[in-house]
Amino acid sequence: MKRGMATSKTRNPPEAHAQRKAGKKDAGQKDAGPHSSGPHSPGPQTPGTPGIVTKGNGAAGGGAPDPRGAVLVIVHQAHSTPGRIGERLEKRGYRLDVRRPALGDSLPEHLGEHQAVVVFGGPMSANDELPFIRAEIDFMEQALKAGLPLLGICLGAQMMARALGARVSPHHEGECEIGYYPLRPTELGSSMLAWPSHVYHWHSEGFELPSGADLLATGATFPNQAFRYGETAYGLQFHPEVTREMMCRWTTKGAHHLTRRGAQPGEAHLEGWGRYDGAVCRWLDGFLDTWLGKGTRPGRDAREGEASPPLSAATDAPLVPGVAPRLVPEE
Repeated sequence: MKRGMATSKTRNPPEAHAQRKAGKKDAGQKDAGPHSSGPHSPGPQTPGTPGIVTKGNGAAGGGAPDPRGAVLVIVHQAHSTPGRIGERLEKRGYRLDVRRPALGDSLPEHLGEHQAVVVFGGPMSANDELPFIRAEIDFMEQALKAGLPLLGICLGAQMMARALGARVSPHHEGECEIGYYPLRPTELGSSMLAWPSHVYHWHSEGFELPSGADLLATGATFPNQAFRYGETAYGLQFHPEVTREMMCRWTTKGAHHLTRRGAQPGEAHLEGWGRYDGAVCRWLDGFLDTWLGKGTRPGRDAREGEASPPLSAATDAPLVPGVAPRLVPEE
């Protein structure tokens, strides 16, 4: 496959600077509870409540059943959560084992402990020389070699790309994506799923398409938006896990990032939620079933019911490596 360079650092929502140090929170997402409430989520949930297991807590809810096994969830800030992805995994019968290597949690010694792995975003960069970043990339490399179902979101996708030998870099003109932006599926992507026309972003770096990976969706500013490696590993530059509550927190605590080049104002985020979130939810259900091997295509076209006009026009600029100010991470 041809490699296309990305440009945005994984710094996710508004808590990115503070999170650079392992002990600090991410402002953008910090209190969105494991399953932040919103139109499509059941309501806030915190580590230790039924269905959520944090490292060292043992079985959630005093031994709640987990017929499908555990999914390892890696987040990067004290209050980061798996959002609606976590909620949907639980509804499918999985137990969530939430770990925060940035705050000292260890990674599993054996891959056989989990049925799948999801690595979310954060304020740091996949290029940071931090012990936990290196450890996570090494762990993802092992998971890739073993064929364990692996999903990377934003920073997680960028670390996966690095594990596969690809580069991660900011946009050569300092562009970022914060808000809802158009998404174009490739021919292969379209054959797998019906994709939403716009998805939610919070990043300023992007990734090259790893050698041997299949490009599933593209965008104007950051060409590589979704890829598949093998049959079980997927990387997404955007954030399908974000609930309305999480989005409101990110745009409030990270409001100073909304004036960056390419970012959308706060009202556009809310408008985008109303126009596109239903389609994103339908796509996410179909995607999770595809990833976990229980389905191939959602029952409805994800674009159904969407308004067509894009929220903004993105520049089709070439992507080159470089060093640029980082954005705040999301989580």
